[in-house]
Amino acid sequence: MNFEKGIVLSFVVFGTLIAVLVAVCMKQEINLVYPDYYYRELNHGEKMAAMNNAKRLKTSPLIFIQNDDIEVLWKGIVEVENARLNLLRPSDVKLDQSFDANPSNEKTILSSKDLSTGLYRATLTWQMNGENYLIETVLIK
Repeated sequence: MNFEKGIVLSFVVFGTLIAVLVAVCMKQEINLVYPDYYYRELNHGEKMAAMNNAKRLKTSPLIFIQNDDIEVLWKGIVEVENARLNLLRPSDVKLDQSFDANPSNEKTILSSKDLSTGLYRATLTWQMNGENYLIETVLIK
């Protein structure tokens, strides 16, 4: 093979490689954490205020998975209203779940039997004395 054919062949191989990479990237599914991600980002200040409110509490709620249950321990936090636990699965938006998490006897127990194995981002939001609170954690089932 002479020099000219080598150059042409290398350009053809390079072009084919780039075309295959572009085709693979275009078929890749891209999921945002939330479907309304951009709207939520506009309200980021409210989220940060709710997180700061939760940090100022003497004790913050604990979220963990034990056996086939998701438990939220409120540890002395009273007068909780509109508590909501959102579990977001970063790898598959179809597996996201949301639960009402209002406490009874300083504890909330939710069934996790329907959750598939994997990593979840847990966001617990609630209201107390007219203020919003929010904590985030990572759960692995």
